Amino acid sequence: QVLSVFCRSLERTLGMPSKSSKSKPKKLPVTVLSGFLGAGKTTVLKHVLHNRAGLRVAVLVNDMAEINVDAALVSKIELKQGEERLVELSNGCICCTLRDDLIQTVSALAKEGRFDYCLVESTGIAEPMPVAASFSIQDPKTGQTLSKVASLDTLVTVVDCEAFESHWKSGQQAKERADMGAEKTDERFLVDLLTDQLEVANVVILNKTDLVGEHQLKQVIGLVKKLNPGAQLVQTSHGRVDPEVLINTGRFNVEAVQCMPGWMQELMGVHTPETEEYGISSFIYRARRPFHPGRLKALLAANLPGGVVRSKGVIWVATRHEDSVVWNHAGVHSNLEPSIPWHATVPRAHWPCQMAREVDKVWEEPYGDRRQEIVVIGVKMDRAVPTAALDAALVTEEELAQGPEAWSKWA
Repeated sequence: QVLSVFCRSLERTLGMPSKSSKSKPKKLPVTVLSGFLGAGKTTVLKHVLHNRAGLRVAVLVNDMAEINVDAALVSKIELKQGEERLVELSNGCICCTLRDDLIQTVSALAKEGRFDYCLVESTGIAEPMPVAASFSIQDPKTGQTLSKVASLDTLVTVVDCEAFESHWKSGQQAKERADMGAEKTDERFLVDLLTDQLEVANVVILNKTDLVGEHQLKQVIGLVKKLNPGAQLVQTSHGRVDPEVLINTGRFNVEAVQCMPGWMQELMGVHTPETEEYGISSFIYRARRPFHPGRLKALLAANLPGGVVRSKGVIWVATRHEDSVVWNHAGVHSNLEPSIPWHATVPRAHWPCQMAREVDKVWEEPYGDRRQEIVVIGVKMDRAVPTAALDAALVTEEELAQGPEAWSKWA
């Protein structure tokens, strides 16, 4: 059931049919480069363009500022006049304010039929999933989608190995980083953006490896592998990567992206033991009592102890007895989001046919499928410590006996 919550949510977010995204010859394949400011996206892009082996490419460079500095840097690379093109998308982000511009631009380039490939460098605060969803958004004028003429080939995230730890531990919101160009109303936390960029990537480029020691590099590798076991990891310095790693890989797949994050892999029973050699481990916390709202709030404010760096799952809160809640924590930031109703609140006749068997596996009277199920990932983690903290936030046996009617009156 937990998997169904997230898979259905992702399907709604993507708005895409579950099918392979391998591009047909007539479609323009697209690679999207994501990564924080300073990670080295432009350097990677320039290196790929210098070694493009005759491919006719179209390049889109997105920048939050009015003056597109990255585009100016890329423009210094010689593109074949009349055969290749550089397009600037400035003063906004392609995952939100410039989304329509992205769709229209890629569509126009694809319809020209003279480009072999399209490379998109997104701004540092862009989220890859909304960009991916752009390929399935219907144009209200034509009724067509971008996926008719172009195909998303690869999602690439570039990581600054030297700054990775500070970004992960940062409690900053995007709006506090003027250098990133975020709007003053942007409430997103940097660690959440970093997590989003990592967990859906098909390829993760670990850049600036020459600036970190062996121990630090191993920890970055271990955490990235745990967050996204399915991604191809490429270690490099100065953005030097083989273009074949990014171009015409066919790695993006809607079905695969739904189960790509490491926390979902753990829920499916797919464990990545090789990450333990880097000091990265994980476990699934399960319980059949609801969280007490007051003690849960205190726990979230203090963060999970014992070396926990990432946790996500579905939880049961006593004062929200009807609906499940998504637990999402990365670095020093945690948040809860209302989710779909528990199956126990819905007549069995209305359950999706494919879900009945899965729900039955976790059903336990008298509260049905209500439960705690959180994947916990940590560095040199003592699982007994976060387990004890989570247990302490549950209702006691005496509070459990009071029942839902009494719980609803708790502040």
